[in-house]
Amino acid sequence: MVLAVGAVPAALSLSSTLSRDSEVKSGMVKRQYAAISGQQYAKSAITQPVLLASMVPGASNTQLLTVRGNSVNVTITELDPIGMDVEGVSSQADVVMTLDVSGSVSSSELVLLKDAAIQVVDALDILENAGEVRMGVRRFRGSSASVVAMTDVDQPAAAPPVVPLRAGINGLVQGGPGLTSGTNLVVGLTGANAQFATGLGDRPTVPNLIIMITDGDDTAGNSNATIAAASLATGAEVFAVGVGDEIQTASLNAIATDGIPTDPGYNPADPNAGHRFYASDFSGLLSIIDGLTTAVIESMQIRVFRIESSVDGYLVESVVTVGFDGTVTEQSWTIR
Repeated sequence: MVLAVGAVPAALSLSSTLSRDSEVKSGMVKRQYAAISGQQYAKSAITQPVLLASMVPGASNTQLLTVRGNSVNVTITELDPIGMDVEGVSSQADVVMTLDVSGSVSSSELVLLKDAAIQVVDALDILENAGEVRMGVRRFRGSSASVVAMTDVDQPAAAPPVVPLRAGINGLVQGGPGLTSGTNLVVGLTGANAQFATGLGDRPTVPNLIIMITDGDDTAGNSNATIAAASLATGAEVFAVGVGDEIQTASLNAIATDGIPTDPGYNPADPNAGHRFYASDFSGLLSIIDGLTTAVIESMQIRVFRIESSVDGYLVESVVTVGFDGTVTEQSWTIR
């Protein structure tokens, strides 16, 4: 191509402009790449036990990365999942509450036990979608029996022969008529596990949880090792609630599931702490229900994180969920 002399400066100016434009666009692509790389890094990080154990809703973790010469600020913030509309993940659970109704529980104490049990039902009846949580109730002494088959916690009534949860709990009778005497914690656990049957409304693909409330140590000769083995054999996540001075911490530890490093607030020196609760008497039982139900909800809920990765004012923001099985699902993606 032949250019007139007058056209040469114009051509050079255009070439310079195109070159600068190319550099700008190339820089933008590099920043975009770096910011997106920050997102990928964060999505991998939130599956790591050390980070997960340190996070709670509202807490943030900020890290500075270098990607191909670009400094990337990555901030991970955990959000409260309750009531959030999220796709592609499950927050369902089948829960069995097994209640010690042995002779040591007086009639007045049984009233307080019923109140606490109903408060657990009410606390689990807060999730956004109907049918997310099903609960069954059992009673135990030396033997165990079903009180209510698996029923949606948000179902105020049920067709016979299913008894509504709250009515079934209120129908418990002091002394546990029809049950053998004593306190057999292994039977309490195996009975609860028997409730996880499809004929009783259990859903095979939904995680199982057990809440055991007892006021005494085992009187059937079961060692703590045997109790722990029975708890593990249920395959469920087990929460132990002890009431009064007749139940030992060692027994509660045997009942309770060991936490894992990804649990919020996990303490390796006391791995059962997040699954073990204690009230000095039945009057104090209601005061620990909030902590218990929060732990139960956390165990069955997804965890939700906002990830922000920025490079020189270029920001990529996403919201992702981590399911109970560790699956990361992207819920939203924004570029600013």
